[in-house]
Amino acid sequence: MVLFGKCDKSRHAYTLASTYHDSQLKLYTTHLTEPEGQGRRPEYIMTQLNTWGMTGNLETFQQGACAYQNARDWAKEKRDKFIRTANERHSKAQSQLLDSTSQSQTASEAAPTVDNSDASSLSDKVEYSNVQ
Repeated sequence: MVLFGKCDKSRHAYTLASTYHDSQLKLYTTHLTEPEGQGRRPEYIMTQLNTWGMTGNLETFQQGACAYQNARDWAKEKRDKFIRTANERHSKAQSQLLDSTSQSQTASEAAPTVDNSDASSLSDKVEYSNVQ
């Protein structure tokens, strides 16, 4: 899986797929491989988990239906975890941004302000010129 521009090198499957055709339920996983060289893209590997004949008998139907439901539940758990992690990262980044913004405002408020007028330098020059 590619998260924030980084390739997940764990080879864990984070994607499930299913097909149902001609009374056959098939479940697959997909994972990434590392790129084979610099500048190359990773490849996706699809692996079949199992096949169930859904109209053959009650036992294989129940096994297939159970596997399908378990796959959906697992995918929801993973999806919710990824969303929670992304939201936590976003909240942390937002709070850091707000902290740095408030700190820079506090620092600028505490800093002395410089008067842009040249009155003090002009008066010195005037006094100096009068002395001569």
